[in-house]
Amino acid sequence: MKKTLGIALVLAVAGCGGGGAAATTATTPARAAAASTASATPWEVQGQWAEACSCDIPCPCLDSKQPTLGHCNEMMYFHVDKGHYGTVALDGLDVVVVGQSTHGKTFDQSIADKDLPLTNTYLPSAASDDVAAAAEAIFSRLSFAMPNSSKKHAVKRSGLTARWSPDEIEVEVPGVLKAHMKVMKDDAGKPKPLAADLTATSFLGKGMQGVSVGFDFHDDGVEWTVKDRHAAWAPFSYASDRGPLPWEPGFKPPAPAPAPAK
Repeated sequence: MKKTLGIALVLAVAGCGGGGAAATTATTPARAAAASTASATPWEVQGQWAEACSCDIPCPCLDSKQPTLGHCNEMMYFHVDKGHYGTVALDGLDVVVVGQSTHGKTFDQSIADKDLPLTNTYLPSAASDDVAAAAEAIFSRLSFAMPNSSKKHAVKRSGLTARWSPDEIEVEVPGVLKAHMKVMKDDAGKPKPLAADLTATSFLGKGMQGVSVGFDFHDDGVEWTVKDRHAAWAPFSYASDRGPLPWEPGFKPPAPAPAPAK
């Protein structure tokens, strides 16, 4: 998945003049604590990942091409089935990362140039300071470092709700975000596999192709409304003891499998 190996979303992964959720900015004590302890605190998460964006199906960013609209509006959704950050339990946590790439560039290049116009992280209202710090430490990495490459970033605790099933996901941040995604199916009624190899990210499993039935966002002066665009599904799993991710300094590709004996 060249997009992810170059970047980050949503995931980008991704208002009309600053609405909605109460913000915790990038310079808060929670973010500082997460940054200072990210390498020292053991953590592990596993669950379900999905993305929606404003590009055609399949998203050209997955092949490091120009986004359909000239820029990509991206959302990444993570549902943690099981996880922890040190002693902080993360089971059942929903996390949304929303981002937008710079117009006229590939998503990869916008990440490399650190000029994403906006990347926000949204958490449920009930998330404690410890959970918010843990989520920022972990999911700023698993969203391909988008928050670290953005001109504007905030962590916001809001009325985030999500309804997830193997075939359909609905995510809402009241007044800010609505995303409704469905898995695409073939003529036999089976989920369509995603053409891109998500396993190259080191934390995603094999993906399925989806479609965003609706994808609206309005916050911090950024807004979009799209439908019938790209979406994707995959399981995710990662842990601190696995070291750097492919887009992080110090990453070492796994050694190639030995050739079979003749």
